[in-house]
Amino acid sequence: MTNSSIATPADSKAVLATGISAKINGETYHCEIHRSDLRHFERVFGPALYNLNRIRENGWDSELVRSVLEFSTGPRPKPEDTPETFQMMFMTSSTRRRGASSWIDDAFAANGPLRYAGLAGLILAAALAGVPPEDATFDDGEM
Repeated sequence: MTNSSIATPADSKAVLATGISAKINGETYHCEIHRSDLRHFERVFGPALYNLNRIRENGWDSELVRSVLEFSTGPRPKPEDTPETFQMMFMTSSTRRRGASSWIDDAFAANGPLRYAGLAGLILAAALAGVPPEDATFDDGEM
């Protein structure tokens, strides 16, 4: 985990991770939705808290899981990207989506999307509030 994925509170509370180290089909990915990028995520996929609750309440679908994995492992929005321009680029760029989706397609085919719903929830929880460092890992081979 890199220093950029550790939240450091001003007081003496425990340090929380904002990113997840995920081993998927034998490959390791750093999954993080940076807090400064939440507005871009939410413009494309809706409120992060709403999506987290959908996962927690078993109201998710494979597209939601795919979207969280794609966004959290893909290139970050550029500083000059507004949420609106990012939405336009994201929705019209098949290159961006297909590059991320090929390994997600493979993982879903090998293990089913249910195995990754918890990871998507963990990624959103880390972005919104942080998670204890010991919970900031995922391995699809350990389930």
